[in-house]
Amino acid sequence: MTNTALHQANLAQEAKQLAVSLRELGLASRRFTISLWKWLTKPSQACLAKTARKDAERLRAVADKLYRADPHYVQDIYAAAPRHELAASYVQDLYAAADDMLECTASAR
Repeated sequence: MTNTALHQANLAQEAKQLAVSLRELGLASRRFTISLWKWLTKPSQACLAKTARKDAERLRAVADKLYRADPHYVQDIYAAAPRHELAASYVQDLYAAADDMLECTASAR
């Protein structure tokens, strides 16, 4: 009778340890999945700059074609092109700041 009682207590303790281990495994898997998803879906900073540069070049090409039809509108387009490139650099800075914050948060845990 004593053996059975000790065996049941031992099983309860092992079940608790298993539950704790599974919980930790689930949390680690969740963190890994989130990190992997962010890494896979985050556009590279160089890609953002190239895309912004290409978009600005396209805007300037459209402005060149429309110059005779509406010069005032073309001036607005020419002014928008560098703003678009500048906005892309701000986005790059935001991504860099977000990465720094994630690293600090991860190292604090």
